[in-house]
Amino acid sequence: MEGKLAQYSILAQKDKGPAFISLILEIVAQQDPALISKDIHTLVDTLINQDNIGLVVSRQVLSELVKILGGDTIKNHELRKCVVKDILATVQPRIVSYEEQVCATAVQLLALPPRRHRSMHSNFNLPTCSSLRRNGVKRPES
Repeated sequence: MEGKLAQYSILAQKDKGPAFISLILEIVAQQDPALISKDIHTLVDTLINQDNIGLVVSRQVLSELVKILGGDTIKNHELRKCVVKDILATVQPRIVSYEEQVCATAVQLLALPPRRHRSMHSNFNLPTCSSLRRNGVKRPES
């Protein structure tokens, strides 16, 4: 995996997007759930943290990854939940740059069957509106 990522990272900018997207399809076609999870993590980490890939390509590939995950390509809900949570955790430090992709990924988590996950607020330690109000945070004025 790391070898392919290194090869794709040095391609011309216009060729990087299609190359990384084809890699996503290879990853999700694997049979081993642990390998799927590990390889998606490695891919997302590379996209987010390698400066030579570029923000436009990273956004494009992450958007495609979210779309592929939403297409139910990973049938195992627990594996999909794990992968989606890992994507969100990996992108979290650079959330401002990937806001649209983070929102779409969070929607994927919420789309999983309700009995298999808690609310988005508890999954990501996000404060709820009521907890913010209890702590003295006022609603923004309209």
